[in-house]
Amino acid sequence: MSPAPCLPPRAAQRNNSGSKRRLAVVAVMSVMAVIGSVRAQAAVSPDRDIDLIRHRLVARYAAGSFSDGARYLATQRPDGSWPDIDYADRSLNWNPQKHLDRLKEIAIAYRNEKSPLHGSVEARDAVARGLAFWYRRKPGADNWWSNEIGQQLALEPILVLTAGDLPAELVTTGATYLHDPVQLASYKFTGQNLVWCAGEQFVRGVLRDSEADLAAAVHVMEGADVVTSDVEGIQYDHSFHQHGPQLYVGGYGLNFLKDGTDNALLVAGTRFAYATDKVDVLSDYLLDGARLMVRGKMLDNGAIGREIARPGAGQEAVGLLPVLDTMGLLKPDKKADYDALKAHIAGAGAPSSFVGHKHFWNSDFTVHQRAGYYASVKMVSARTYGTETINGENLKGYWLPFGVTYIARRGDEYVDIFPVWDWAHLPGVTSPDQVPRFLSHVDQPNTFVGGVSDGRYGAAAMKVDVDKETSIHAHKAWFFFDDEFVALGAGISSTGAAAVSTTLNQSLQEGGVIVDGHSVAAGRQPIRDVSWVLHDGIGYVFPEKATAVVSTGPRSGSWSDINSLQARTPVSKSVFALWLDHGVRPSGASYQYIVVPDSDGNRLATYAAHPAVRILANTTEVQAVQHERLGISQIIFHAPGRLTLGQDLTIGVDRPCMVLVEQSGAGMQIVASAPSGPAQLHVTLERAAKSRLVTLELRGGPSLGASHTANVASF
Repeated sequence: MSPAPCLPPRAAQRNNSGSKRRLAVVAVMSVMAVIGSVRAQAAVSPDRDIDLIRHRLVARYAAGSFSDGARYLATQRPDGSWPDIDYADRSLNWNPQKHLDRLKEIAIAYRNEKSPLHGSVEARDAVARGLAFWYRRKPGADNWWSNEIGQQLALEPILVLTAGDLPAELVTTGATYLHDPVQLASYKFTGQNLVWCAGEQFVRGVLRDSEADLAAAVHVMEGADVVTSDVEGIQYDHSFHQHGPQLYVGGYGLNFLKDGTDNALLVAGTRFAYATDKVDVLSDYLLDGARLMVRGKMLDNGAIGREIARPGAGQEAVGLLPVLDTMGLLKPDKKADYDALKAHIAGAGAPSSFVGHKHFWNSDFTVHQRAGYYASVKMVSARTYGTETINGENLKGYWLPFGVTYIARRGDEYVDIFPVWDWAHLPGVTSPDQVPRFLSHVDQPNTFVGGVSDGRYGAAAMKVDVDKETSIHAHKAWFFFDDEFVALGAGISSTGAAAVSTTLNQSLQEGGVIVDGHSVAAGRQPIRDVSWVLHDGIGYVFPEKATAVVSTGPRSGSWSDINSLQARTPVSKSVFALWLDHGVRPSGASYQYIVVPDSDGNRLATYAAHPAVRILANTTEVQAVQHERLGISQIIFHAPGRLTLGQDLTIGVDRPCMVLVEQSGAGMQIVASAPSGPAQLHVTLERAAKSRLVTLELRGGPSLGASHTANVASF
C-alpha cells in the first residue's frame, strides 16, 4: 500500500480560505436538499467535512439502478462467483467486469430504501462473498483502461455503499485498487482519464477518512477545469479534446462534464470546495461548447469520436440532463440557460438549442443553427486528429473528418443508421467508392482547413489531400446563411481505380423523394438534368442542372461490421442517399449545390427558380458566394488574389485566408481568419477611383484560426 500523498500547498491553504474560495450558500443549501433521507450506515467521522462528503457520495450511488439486484443475488454461487461469467477472459469485452457490475447493483439494492433488499443480510453477504472472490481471483484485462479505471468505477460505489457493514479487510483491500494519479503512467492520464483516476483517490480518501487523499484528489480534479492549450481537455474555443487533438465533446467530454459538476457538488460548502472560477469554466464549456452541438436528443455525431459505432450513437444529449440539473445548483445565476437547454432536449422548449454560427478553430468543426434546422461540418487538418479506431470500434470511419455534413431538423435523422450506412458515401464528403483501413487515428497534411464566423453567419473550407490505398484531392467549401447553405467543390482529382463521388446526404428515409415536382420510385437510380430534390423537408438545389444518383429503400448490416465488440445480429433500416458521380480518375472536377433545410415542394420550386445566393467563384484559387438581400459575401481565398463582389467593389488579399464582407449602408464589416498560420492580413478594397487598405492582426497560438473583425466606417 502506498503512503498517503502530501497535502498540496494550494489545498492546504483552503483551511482558512474566505468566501471567495467557496460556492454560494444557496448552492450548498440546494445540495442538502438533494441528499434527502438516504444516509450511510458507516461510523461518523470526527471530521465534519469528510462525513458530509461521505453522506453525499452514498446518496449519489444509492440513487443508481438496482432493478436486477435480486436476480443477481439469486444466481450467485456460494463462492461469490457467477456460473455464466468467464473469469479467464481478457478480451476487449473483458467478461469478468460483469462480476463487479452485478455486485454494484446488489450494493445499491442493499442501501436504497425503496429496494426490497434494503438492509438485508443476504444482500450484504452476497457483496462480501463477491468481493472476496474478486480479490482472490484478481482477474485482469489486456486493456489498460479496464485494469486501471474500468473496474475501479464499479468498485467505488460497492465499497462506499457497504463500507460500514463489511469486514474491515474487504474495504481495506478494495481501497488498494484505487490509485493516485501520480502512481500511473502520465501519458495515459490526461483529460477525462485523469479525472477518473483522481476520482479513485477521492473515494479512497472517503473510505480512509483521509484529508490528504481528498485534498490531493480535489487538487487534480479542480485543476483539470481550465481552458488549456495542452493537447487534451477544454480548448480555448470551448471544444474538448481527448486522445490527442481530437474533438470529443460527446463520450469523454460528456463524462468530463458529468464528473466535473458532480465532484463540485460533492465538496460544495466544505473546505475542499471548488473555486468559483473553476465552476465557471465548466459552465462556459457547457453553454458555449456542448450546447451548440445539440439538436433535440442529438449531440452531434461528429463530436462523439469512435462512439459513433455504438448503439444509440448521436442521442448523447440526453446525458446532459443531469449535468444541467447539477449546474443549476452550482450556478443559480445561469439556471435559466440550463433550464432552456433541458427543455429543448426534452422536446418541450425552443426548436433549437441556440441560434447562430460558430467555427471551433481548435477542432476544425463548424456548427450552424436556426429555428428550422441544424447543420455541421467536421474537418481535419495537420493540427488535429479527425477520428480514431481503438478496441475494434469505428472500423469503417476513415472518411468521417473529410467534410461530413450533418443536416437535421429534429435531431433523429441519423439515429442508429451507422450499421447500414454506406461508409463510402458519407454526407458532404467527396471520396472514392472505397473505405481505407486505418490503425489508430486519421489526419492529413494540410493546414488550410478552418472557418470564419461573425457569430451569426460563417463559412468553412478544407483542402483535401489523401493518398492512402486510394487517392483524392479537392478544395471544398461551405457557406451558411439564414435559410440555406451552399456547398462548393473544385479541383477534384484522383488517380485511383474507384469512382469518385460527392454525397449531399445519407440519412434515415422519412417518406418519399420528390425530384423537380415528381415522385421517384424506390431503389437506386440516376436522375438527369435535375434542378431540385426534396426529402424529409430538406431541399437540395442545383444552380446549374445536374445529373445525380438517388437511392432509397432498405439497407442491411450489423453493428459488428463497424464495431467488433457488438453483436452480429442483422439490422435493417430504410435509407435515403443522394450523390453526384464524378467518375473514375476525375481531373479538375467540381460541384455546386444549395441546401434549403426547412422546405416543402412549392417553396423549393420557387427557390430553385430564383436562388437567394449567387456563386461568385468556384476554383482552386477562390471559392465565394454572395447573399444579396443580406448584403453578405463569403470568400475562401486559397491563394493571394482579388475578387469583384459587385457594385464596382473589389476585394484583394495578400495571403490565403477566409473572409466575410458584410455591407451596411456606406460602411462595411470585414471578418477574417487565417488557419495556416499567424499573419498580418492586408485587405485592399477598391471602388471606382477609391482604394482602402485594411489591416487585421490574425493571432497564432491557441487563437490560430479564430476570426478577427475590422470595421470600415464608410467606403
